[in-house]
Amino acid sequence: MFPVIKNYSRTTSYDTWGDLVHIMGLESYGQRTIIEIEPEDLWASYYSYKKYEGEGGENGIITESINRNLPKTIVFRDSFFVALEPFISSLFSHTEYMWKSFEQDDTAYILENKPDIIIWEVVERFLGNIAESDWN
Repeated sequence: MFPVIKNYSRTTSYDTWGDLVHIMGLESYGQRTIIEIEPEDLWASYYSYKKYEGEGGENGIITESINRNLPKTIVFRDSFFVALEPFISSLFSHTEYMWKSFEQDDTAYILENKPDIIIWEVVERFLGNIAESDWN
């Protein structure tokens, strides 16, 4: 049912970007290791972009899998989810990525679009925002 990627290439690169070091009170750290995986037959063999706005999709990304029998999902996310986008897009027939935290005001949109699964990714430093929400 789900696509299996058997043959892929893997590239490794390094950088020193990120804000977590400063949040932890450190002045610097070594290099961050970035591993990118690309199927030999490319991601386009698994899904395509229906809507793509901006490099990170700040204004919304919608992807559609070649397998229309897979479940549908809406993903509320931040920058930590960018690397997962190709993998998640290939596991769902229709994936809508929203670069925002889930809010009670999103309920009507969810009920209208009827996803099978809702993914809400929250980086650990913002978990307190969930506890402070005024949801009933």
